[in-house]
Amino acid sequence: METNAQSDNIHCTNFYRDGFVIIENVLSEEQKRVLHSECERLTNFVMDQGYDLMSELGGIIEPVNVGYEDPPETQTFVFNKRAYIRNRDKISTPDSLTNIIFGVVKDLVAKLLPKPTEDEPLCLFNEQYIVKMPRSVNESAFAWHQDTQYMDKHAQELYPVISCWIALDDVGPDNGTLLIEPLPFIINTQETISNIPQVSSYLEYFGLRADAYAPPLDTMEALDRSILSGTDGRQEEFVISSSDGSLQEEERPQSRYRTPVLVKIPAGSIVFLSGHVRHCSLGNPSPLFRRAYMPQYSIGPVFNRAGCLISLAVPCEDPAPLQVPPVFDDV
Repeated sequence: METNAQSDNIHCTNFYRDGFVIIENVLSEEQKRVLHSECERLTNFVMDQGYDLMSELGGIIEPVNVGYEDPPETQTFVFNKRAYIRNRDKISTPDSLTNIIFGVVKDLVAKLLPKPTEDEPLCLFNEQYIVKMPRSVNESAFAWHQDTQYMDKHAQELYPVISCWIALDDVGPDNGTLLIEPLPFIINTQETISNIPQVSSYLEYFGLRADAYAPPLDTMEALDRSILSGTDGRQEEFVISSSDGSLQEEERPQSRYRTPVLVKIPAGSIVFLSGHVRHCSLGNPSPLFRRAYMPQYSIGPVFNRAGCLISLAVPCEDPAPLQVPPVFDDV
């Protein structure tokens, strides 16, 4: 029987090898209910305000910026955990959602990031719902991208970020799922990596891997080449092939393109995505909404080259405020 420590090691090994890892059935039924309820409330609010969810907002709803509650008098909530929780509890049932953000999801993502320090703690960097309207196959597709591309070069080189894409509905090829291109292999080695505690070494490792990407495949070609995640598809190079977690030599692809992975997971499962891994998502042709919730985490507050805080910098552990300059850039 697999222990928690063994399971954690496999997840970390997969993440460092591929740039992402899928962990199924993480959230409880109650946690899913909380997220469903808030997502529905905010979606209805946006639509009642007259916005076209897809064409005007791209399907993105940021709870703290959508205008559901009057804006706080100060921006202290951006870098103070207590203030952030007070602000969030006005939108959702008190403590229910922040216990997810600063509880189960934080505990898992912390194992995939470098070791935090007093000066550079694990921080909530952003959170958003990603909602795809029914029968929006053309409007709701997301092109190939890497999440770091939304940060300037300065921030990319200094701050590790992981996105935690949480399926709120059962997700698959028929309702707008993710398509992920794993990070390229750049060295032919049996070495298994499951932890890089130093920020600079961590960023260098993932940055070098991402720099080796070939130009993106056409989405349809990538679909033709893809394998389905989970029990419905053969995992090929994504399966740990030996007891120590290493890949066997003959499994290492010779092409710069690795097999794309088409995600099929039940609601409450999480796809942890390195900011460097390339991914896109399909449109939603189904008659139902397709909903996901995506908190993002960083090591330390993230500043751009001008010294402005570019998003949230809420410490996950220490409720005291970070000592950051009160300068913000479109927070």
